[in-house]
Amino acid sequence: VTGISNLDNFPVVTQSSTSGTGLGAEFDIIIAQSTGNEINQLALISKEFKIPFVNATHPNDRGIRESPFFYIANPTLNTHLEFLQQQIANKWPNANIVWCRRKDPLDDRLEESFLQINKKAGSKKIGYKSISVAEPFTIQELTPLLDSTKTNVFIAGSLDDKFGTSFINALNNYPKKGLLNIIGMPNWENLKEIQLAKYSALPIFFSSPFYISPTNSWAKEMDELFRNNIYTKPSLSAFKGFELTYYFASVFSKHARVFVEDPADVLFTPLNDLEFKAIKTKGPEGPVDYYENKKLYLLRRLNGVSIS
Repeated sequence: VTGISNLDNFPVVTQSSTSGTGLGAEFDIIIAQSTGNEINQLALISKEFKIPFVNATHPNDRGIRESPFFYIANPTLNTHLEFLQQQIANKWPNANIVWCRRKDPLDDRLEESFLQINKKAGSKKIGYKSISVAEPFTIQELTPLLDSTKTNVFIAGSLDDKFGTSFINALNNYPKKGLLNIIGMPNWENLKEIQLAKYSALPIFFSSPFYISPTNSWAKEMDELFRNNIYTKPSLSAFKGFELTYYFASVFSKHARVFVEDPADVLFTPLNDLEFKAIKTKGPEGPVDYYENKKLYLLRRLNGVSIS
């Protein structure tokens, strides 16, 4: 395993050496915590030298196309929206569903994406109302959209943390919390406010590609290893980094290449599941643009912990 702190130190060559000392001979796989233009640079290197490149953290395809050696481990926003639409349609088909957002161009685009996903042929469609609110807002602005006779599903249609906090704070003032289900965006995984004790009675849900069961033996051993050696708990990033490296190194060792279509390789995901799918933006017969992890969990915050 070789560590590279930045692309300035990356040993890029203009062409592979016939003696076997080119880039392709030096690297078998790249697993990177990268963002922005670094992703595009690494994807170009990956495509030219046919080296699998795993984008470990950034949930965006960066417009990269026809790069079959490019793997996105953290699902894109559209994948999260597709998953949430399916979960809502399956779990609460007869609920009063409300999409709530800011008066903001970014939130306009987010709702348009969800609208197009909901219209997609073959998916269970949901009927929902939409409201745009100006911050700060209160429960009084949301009350006319609440139905006191049935389950209410309120979706926070914004990636803004401040809006997310205002959203749950407003709904926390609704007396009939048993009629509420609150759906947050994927960034709520890191929204500390939803972990506060005052929101413990609110059913808060969000999607995440990563869930560790409290009974997972690997997680317990890793936690103990960290505590005994560096006297702290392993971070979520440590767990994610360990699993991705273990998975791809194991797959490469078994197949002598990165091959993500062997069901038996589920044994190489000790913490949670990975489900990489080929993405073809030009249709089923088109070229593979990249591979994306499509495995997501619907998590609920309950009494200070996340449960699947």
